Amino acid sequence: MPKFKKFKGRVRELNLLDELWQAPDATLLVLYGRRRVGKTRLLEQWLQQTQARALYWMAEPSSTTDQLRSFSQALYNFANPGAPAPPDFSYATWTQAWQQVAALAQRERFALFVDEFTYVLTIMPSIAGILQKAWDHTLSKSNLFLVISGSHLGMMQQHMVSYQAPLYGRATSQLYLQPMPFGYTQDFFPNYEPDERVAIYAIFGGIPAYWERIESTLSISDNIRRQLLTPNNLLQAEPRLLLQDFVQEPHNYVSILRAIAGGARTQKEIGTRSGLAQGHVSKYLSVLREAGFVERRVPVTATERSRLGRYHITDPYLRFYYCFLFSRQA
Repeated sequence: MPKFKKFKGRVRELNLLDELWQAPDATLLVLYGRRRVGKTRLLEQWLQQTQARALYWMAEPSSTTDQLRSFSQALYNFANPGAPAPPDFSYATWTQAWQQVAALAQRERFALFVDEFTYVLTIMPSIAGILQKAWDHTLSKSNLFLVISGSHLGMMQQHMVSYQAPLYGRATSQLYLQPMPFGYTQDFFPNYEPDERVAIYAIFGGIPAYWERIESTLSISDNIRRQLLTPNNLLQAEPRLLLQDFVQEPHNYVSILRAIAGGARTQKEIGTRSGLAQGHVSKYLSVLREAGFVERRVPVTATERSRLGRYHITDPYLRFYYCFLFSRQA
């Protein structure tokens, strides 16, 4: 499988990380964006090129006890290099864990990257309030550079950046990591003609993790056959995995996405094509919009609540998959 060993793009984002690291006071960055857009790769690249005194920890979809234990042991191992934490070691509470973070950042600059924070929020929504109190009392007075990253757009906005969020006003900066612009396809695929790069972007969008699976020595058609039509391929499972990050029972959401991909644009059309009741359609569309998979577009001359609003799938690969591939694989 081809890999792009040299990190490309994201110059503005890397510069922002540099600025926050070099700031004289404690800084908090809220980083969010859809799965596989490159949040983790961005943080890893910055750590590699700066060699900062830093700890990277990724939450997993486990119990709050396991999450706290994992976080506690990561902090312990960072503070005690060469002396691994006992298997059962854990701070008693998240408050104590954040106190240890403050201690690590007391005398010198310390970067802490908490990735996939929404896994913690899902199990323990109160963690946002706990972090807010820790930030107000100790962390903001330390030398900490804290990055909180997550893939659930609606949850990150609700708990981290909205006016009602516990951490509203605390973040030094917010970064919504967008897919790579089309222009970068020239850097990633110099062997392809412009029309071929347009085809790549129309199918895979600007998701670097998808681009890395494309073999530039093959034609676009051969890549589609290899990546999208071969049984048990990662990209075949990707739409299901994306939905399962947000909902436990994705069947009705799949029906909604198939309806939109098939040309249904209004809520009534989507309900008719999917066979779902209008009340349910509204609820499912709301979740899909919060997750960033669907958007409602209105004419520039109309208000947001206009009846002229039309629904569209925002992600090119999801749109392509549910339009052309799903029925072949079902």
